[in-house]
Amino acid sequence: TYVDPGVAQLGSDAIAVGIIYDANTVAETGTAAFLNTSGIFEGVNTSRVPLAQTFTVIDASNPDLGEEFTLAVNHFKSKGGTGTGADADAGDGQGNWNQRRVDAANALTAWLASNPTGNGDPDILTVGDFNAYDREDPITAIENAGYTSLITGDYSYVFDGQWGSLDHAFANGNLESQVTGAAKWHINADEPDALSYSTEFNDPSLYAPDEFRVSDHDPLVVGLDLSSIDPCTPTSGNDDLTGCATAGNDTVNALAGDDTVSGGAGNDLLRGNRGNDLLDGGADDDTLNGGWDDDTLTGGDGVDRLIGSYGNDSLVGGLQGDRLFGGDGADALIGVDDSAANPGTGEIDILRGQGNSDLFVLGNASGAFYVDGGTAAQRHSGRAVVADFDRVEDTIQLAGSADNYRIVETASLTRIFYGEIGSPKNELVGIVRGDFSGLDLTESYFSYI
Repeated sequence: TYVDPGVAQLGSDAIAVGIIYDANTVAETGTAAFLNTSGIFEGVNTSRVPLAQTFTVIDASNPDLGEEFTLAVNHFKSKGGTGTGADADAGDGQGNWNQRRVDAANALTAWLASNPTGNGDPDILTVGDFNAYDREDPITAIENAGYTSLITGDYSYVFDGQWGSLDHAFANGNLESQVTGAAKWHINADEPDALSYSTEFNDPSLYAPDEFRVSDHDPLVVGLDLSSIDPCTPTSGNDDLTGCATAGNDTVNALAGDDTVSGGAGNDLLRGNRGNDLLDGGADDDTLNGGWDDDTLTGGDGVDRLIGSYGNDSLVGGLQGDRLFGGDGADALIGVDDSAANPGTGEIDILRGQGNSDLFVLGNASGAFYVDGGTAAQRHSGRAVVADFDRVEDTIQLAGSADNYRIVETASLTRIFYGEIGSPKNELVGIVRGDFSGLDLTESYFSYI
């Protein structure tokens, strides 16, 4: 049977695409969708309207029973006619209307990324006559959008004695690993024009009930072994791994892409690797390593170790005493859970920027951190230790103003004490090591909020 697009005619062109399928093997499980953007897929000298549908395997004897994929079929603008401007023949072999085909390629991939059938399955196969050869701009545009051409270096069409491939099949990143093979079936392009089914060649004596020369283009055959991707299997894309750690001691290694990883309960090891990642250790004693790029690490409840590594990272230790290592980049280091009622009470956090322009946060607009109150001993129980301060590059952020603080220097460190204006400054909130000597609360390496 065929996919009904829900309209009497798919586009205004005399040629329209279609999808024919074996109803004993698959069933439509999405809403058939088409894209008729004016000037790209609708109008004079435009590509034909693409059609997409999601299918589910229903054959009980098929090992892929229940698996899904989305298929989109296409027919881009031909090279014939006379284009103008960016669509004129540039003499580079791509012919006329190259820009129209590039526009169609970009519109197609953006549309497919928007879940046009409403099914949500991430496996996408897009096929058809793209009227562009392997190395031409429209093909490059599709590949740049994350698709892989499944057949390269083979022909599917012959025109005036010249061989090439205008017909292509592309799999997106989710589907690519599920492709078992792909080939062009040479039953048409190799055959003489005299066998064509057309008004020009129609000698009844040349007819034979076989597969040869049913079209002027060779068909493409693609094999799929569909499988559900474990949502906890990291990929090179943007992964949501928030539910992948159990209540035990877990190790989660994300790959490239902007990933979200959570540890939950247990002493976990979370690695973001490449991409701008969000890592949350959750409960217990965790180790988080952001890896490359600009990451956000949150230790949560427990004695945690946060390592920004490369990039401009944000490290938030959370509850209890944590160790924060910014690494290479301009990092923001916050030892406490700044949403708590009394952030930093009773905890000792070690903050180490490790080079470049780092921000050590000891307070925010809600107030100073590490304010313990009580006896003299209690007032010294919570603090941040800025272990490698550099007054040229780094900044220490404090709540209030310089009048809320006093500093006391010893032979090996400087202590920062907090108190209300007009009251004794006896709350130890910070210890500065490294470039600690001669610090001045009014200098620019202290900021106030």
